[in-house]
Amino acid sequence: HTPPPGGVRDVNTHALAALLHDYGAAHVPCGIVPDMQADIHDALARAVAGCDAVLVSGGSSVGARDFTLAALAALPDSEILAHGVALSPGKPTILARVGAKPVIGLPGQVTSAQVVMTLFGKPLVRRLMGDPQALTRAPFTFPATLARNLASKPGREDHVRVRLEYADSDIPLAHPVLGRSGLLKTLVDADGLIAIDAACEGLEAGSRVAVRPL
Repeated sequence: HTPPPGGVRDVNTHALAALLHDYGAAHVPCGIVPDMQADIHDALARAVAGCDAVLVSGGSSVGARDFTLAALAALPDSEILAHGVALSPGKPTILARVGAKPVIGLPGQVTSAQVVMTLFGKPLVRRLMGDPQALTRAPFTFPATLARNLASKPGREDHVRVRLEYADSDIPLAHPVLGRSGLLKTLVDADGLIAIDAACEGLEAGSRVAVRPL
């Protein structure tokens, strides 16, 4: 149905559930929780009690209605390991634990959430499933040639969506798919991610890049 004025469709629940199933995990949906610290606290407590790991989408930034961090910190035997990572998209990510159970606070923006899930969520799920090297093993990538100059802001690791074009060469061309982190279309149009180092100001057209498939 059409969302009411000011409303948005719930993309993250379904997208993250699909990713979890791809990783071999089952999801337990907890529903949409109001932007109230007490409600988020109670939902987190139930999720931690019933699951091996918890994903929270939204409320991880520093706005007036972002209560995920405070709700997590109020849980018994909780520890905030990181709030904010030098990553784009996905800077407001929360990494935490409650007891021995990991909790990831994902950004609410759809692209940010799925990129963070790819970078952190997939290795975590594989580690929980018994792979002892899941958190340290380099991800699978394949080579491509960057089709155009690509700028990047130093100080953060930039993960850029790319669309692949297969021509006569054995190595495909990687075309950057640019757009804001709330645009689902940038993911739909992309075949993978390329990473630009935090110390780098960008890459030149013709550079060899490593593509991480989506």
